[in-house]
Amino acid sequence: MSNDKPKPGRPTKYKAGYAKQAYFASRQFGATIPELAQLFDVVESTVNLWITKYPKFSDAVKNGRNEYDNSNVQEALLKRALGYKTKEDTVHYKIFKDKDGHTYQEPECRITREVEVPPNVRACHIWLHNRAGWKNISERPELPPAQPMQINVILEPPKRITVDAQVKELNGS
Repeated sequence: MSNDKPKPGRPTKYKAGYAKQAYFASRQFGATIPELAQLFDVVESTVNLWITKYPKFSDAVKNGRNEYDNSNVQEALLKRALGYKTKEDTVHYKIFKDKDGHTYQEPECRITREVEVPPNVRACHIWLHNRAGWKNISERPELPPAQPMQINVILEPPKRITVDAQVKELNGS
């Protein structure tokens, strides 16, 4: 008997270069199974079959996703360790009652301001531990002793300000 008989069923659409493409798509964009299926013009179950059947393809997808996730976590951790600025929206509502006594509220104005998020000491520690090789407390650099400082506190009554005045102040009017 000869082994030259064709295998039963439809021939696979899988090609050797797909592993490299899957790795790149997973690493650069965090491609999901549906996105990989769209990339290779197959259904999701086919991509899942390839992951099961072809170890190189499976490793490529897994390693690409790990690198994508690691780079995102590193960026987020570094951002948190250094501190950052972000925009924050505050909406002030006008509250009123109708003639039946029901209370309603509607947006009166929206104030957007830039907020500075300070550096996070724990994030700095994690970053230095993983990136600079800190292993324990004894390996940390010595910091100079804290110097006493004088703080003058002046207490003033709170300044009353209307919402309109706040909006004008924020808009620089």
